[in-house]
Amino acid sequence: MDRIRKILESNPDAKLGFVVYRCTYADDEQWNCFMEYLNAQAQSALKEYNLGDLSSRLDWNVQQDPTLNDASLEQVRDKFRRWTKEGGEVNHATARFHACVMVDQICLQENLAVIKKLREEEKPLDEFDMFGLSWVYLVSQYDESSEKQDDQEASYAMVGISYLVPRVYELLEGPGWHNFADPDGGVVTP
Repeated sequence: MDRIRKILESNPDAKLGFVVYRCTYADDEQWNCFMEYLNAQAQSALKEYNLGDLSSRLDWNVQQDPTLNDASLEQVRDKFRRWTKEGGEVNHATARFHACVMVDQICLQENLAVIKKLREEEKPLDEFDMFGLSWVYLVSQYDESSEKQDDQEASYAMVGISYLVPRVYELLEGPGWHNFADPDGGVVTP
């Protein structure tokens, strides 16, 4: 966490959070509900890790492009690779440039089910989800798996939203992808 804080404090243009690729365009209201939930979870986690003072640096940089509707992991990875090479932002060599978030219709529906349950039980959107019932795809810019034979196959993990920032962000900064990604495809809840 100290490294994250130092980078953000020494670089006023550095941002915390990941680039998000929206890959579902069926319902803008549902998307906005998801984004509200994602922000609530991230803000809560930052406070939990005593990083609440950095919450103003949280930025999801949502990439909205209807041609990404139903995009594959590989298409998102390729778009993200182009974004990093073309200088979408100043690269401070943070986790933000190592992986991106992808939200497709399946992911969106899973998250909306969690949000609906929270609202029915009159619980706040920032209630910690320790089991990873709400999740997103985290897509690596790199080919992380040594088992992969085909360079076209994207490395990804399903990550519990409650753990995305700052926990998984920190793990990408330090130990790296192999220390948290679940090779069996389960939702990551480090």
